[in-house]
Parts: sequence; C-alpha cells; structure tokens
Amino acid sequence: MGGVFADSDLDALQAAVDARSLDGMIRALVPASGNGTAIGGVSALAGTLSAQNPASVGAELVYVPVTPCRIFDTRVTGEILTSGSTRDFDVTGVSSYALQGGDAGDCNGVGAVGAFAAAAISLSVATPARRGFITAYPFGTTRPQAVTMVYNRGVRDTTLSIVALDQDASAADMSIYSASDTHVVGDIVGYFIKPRPIALECIETGQTVEVADPGVARNAIAPACATGFTQTATNCQSSSWQMPFVYMSNGICSAQNNGESAANLRASRTCCRVPGG
Repeated sequence: MGGVFADSDLDALQAAVDARSLDGMIRALVPASGNGTAIGGVSALAGTLSAQNPASVGAELVYVPVTPCRIFDTRVTGEILTSGSTRDFDVTGVSSYALQGGDAGDCNGVGAVGAFAAAAISLSVATPARRGFITAYPFGTTRPQAVTMVYNRGVRDTTLSIVALDQDASAADMSIYSASDTHVVGDIVGYFIKPRPIALECIETGQTVEVADPGVARNAIAPACATGFTQTATNCQSSSWQMPFVYMSNGICSAQNNGESAANLRASRTCCRVPGG
C-alpha cells in the first residue's frame, strides 16, 4: 500500500493511525464514494479474488469454464469511467462485444448461451488518475457497499470477481461503479448457469417369449439390462385377448391363457442411463 500512503495527506494518515480496524484504516486512506459516504467494507484488495455469493442469485448453479475472452474495454471505446460514475455492460445474449470494446464475435459462444445467473470475470483497471476502487454488481440493483477492487494511481491492477447478473429482459446485465477516473477491462473466464434437463438414453431389451397352452398360467422373464443401464419399465405383451396379465413388474410378466388355443407371452425391459454415464 506504499502508493496509497504516498498519495495521502497528513489528516488521512493520522486517521488511519487512529483507526481500530483494517476496514477503518482503508476507509481513511481510500476516498469517499460518489454519494459522499465512506466505503462500507472492502471485499478484496487489488490482485486477489473477490466473489459475490452466487447462491444469492439461485441455488444449485453449474459453473462452466470458458477460454478467457474480452467482453468490454473502455480504452477501445474511449469512454473512461469518470470519478463517481457508473457504466453498464452486456454479458449475455450478445452476438458481438465490439460495441463495448471487446471481442468482435460472441466470445466462442458465450453470448449465445442465453441468460445465466453470474459470471466469473477478470477485471482490470488501466491508468487510474488517483487511488480509488470499483464495484461490480447486477444491473438495475442498488450498488452494494462491498468493494470489488481497490486500485492505486497510475497502476494497472487485476482481480478475478464472480459477479451476479441481472436476469430480467433488460438492456444490460451488470454495472461497474468507479470512485476515481479510470479505464476498465473485463475478460470473461466462466459463467454460472442453472442446470438444464438432460434427456435419458433409453433402449429396449430383446423379448423373452413363453407359450401358454389353454388354461395354463405362464411367467416370462425379460432379459436383464446391459451394464450401466437401469430398468425404468417392464413391457408385457400377449398374442390373445383371452390372456390377461396378473403381474407385470421387475421384468416379469405373468398371465393365464383363458382361450381355447395356445398363445404367446412376451416380456422385455426398458433400460435407461444418463448420456456419458
């Protein structure tokens, strides 16, 4: 934090010395936010991992890692984040990130996935005008007191942050607030999405055929499921309307032939597995 001490005036340094906690010292050394109130708490310093709990946007999310890809860069667009300002960015449902200074396509399919709950983004600041901080949070929500990254004047810093996204049909997904003038760069490295149903892979075994003479009850036991498959149904067939089933479960079909001629009793199983299992 040498750069912070060098940039601070004597009153700020004295306040930091008198502080009773690390948060208090940081509040004394880092400038106030745009609404005139001090920073409420710091979630991470520059160069470390900060995370907003993905559980706050939905339980049982699945993380999907992706090849790092740039989704915004204010140096390219020439629109620096000024002190106390907020910039909104698209993350999902994007065919090209070029308008935000990012990839000319959809970042290898990220933009085509559809809405997802949160994104893992490598956030960088470039050429900050003075010490400050940024906060990344869902678009359309109240900016939290937590800080995503603290930065120093003239120093390029990077942090990996898990940012919850707005999932409504809005024009943007996330917002970034900056306490001082700085450029911001965002590279997506993964995203969190709700699990999607996977269709089962199902097959039917061969049939076991038993011949029942008139007045005779027979049992037909279907072939077992192949290794890796689980039985989901027992299938029973008879060749006569006069041969009602009395039992059909666990691959076993039982029936009595009430007709006047021999009839066939057939049994098979439906067996399923999760694809790739």
